[in-house]
This record gives sequence, structure tokens and C-alpha cells, in this order.
Amino acid sequence: MKPHLYLLFFCSFLFFEPSIAQDIRDISFKYWCVPTSTSDYSIAITKDKFVLNKTEKIPDKKDRIRKVASSNYTHSFDSKEKEIINNIIEVNKLDSIGLYQERKTEWGTQWEIKIERNSITYDISLPNYNNVGLESLIHFIVCLIPKGKRPLFECKKCN
Repeated sequence: MKPHLYLLFFCSFLFFEPSIAQDIRDISFKYWCVPTSTSDYSIAITKDKFVLNKTEKIPDKKDRIRKVASSNYTHSFDSKEKEIINNIIEVNKLDSIGLYQERKTEWGTQWEIKIERNSITYDISLPNYNNVGLESLIHFIVCLIPKGKRPLFECKKCN
């Protein structure tokens, strides 16, 4: 009789495993824009906020770097913005690890995605990666940056 109980006990884990495997504890995205100029910026995106980090190298009249200006801007999402972010992630399956295996390239941008699922952290680095879901995510984020805080150059334009 005991072997049947053990079998039943271990089989119960098999049925609960798929629901646990889909549990995403955290997801974050980091976007870099590296154009041909010497200035650059990055945007770190979580479910609650994003942080824009800018480094602008300002030349003098002889095109030598006169100074380097670094700044950052943080924006916490309100409930409507969180809903839009979650919708973009869900519709485009941006929380799916298998999504990032098919790659298309575009010069000047780079993504780093971190997905925490159960006790496993997946770090995905995507140099020069172009994906419809990530494009819609970054377009939404860039449009949230006030015009005065946006970098002088933008890899993604906001209409």
C-alpha cells in the first residue's frame, strides 16, 4: 500500500509543476542607444518604473571633448501605465525565454533582458536586436520622457 501512496505523492508534484513554471517573479529590460556620435543613453525598465541614464560628450569649437555631462531621469508608472506595460509584455510574450532565440539585427541598439522565474534568473543579452514587442515597449517608454529630458539624439522617435 505504501508504494501507491508514494507514487500518488510524487505524481501530485507533476501536476503542479507547470503552473509554478509559469510564475514570473520579476522581469526587467535594459535598452542602450549607441549611435555613431560619442554620446549615449540607456533606459532600465522594470514593472514599476524606468530610469533614463544619459552621457553627453560636448565638443568645443575644435571638435575636442570639452566636457562630459551625465544625468538621469526616473519615472514611476501610474496604474494605467503599468497596465499598458503589462499588456505589451503579455501580448508580445516578452516574458518568454524562447522568444529571444530568433534574432533580427539593427545597428545602434542593444537589449539586456533579465527574467526571474521561480528561483532561476535568466540573463539575455541581445546586441543590435530588433523585435516588434521590444520596439513597442521602447516606443511607449520614450514617449513618457518629457521633451526637456530626452537625449539630444534618439534612436527611437516619439511622434
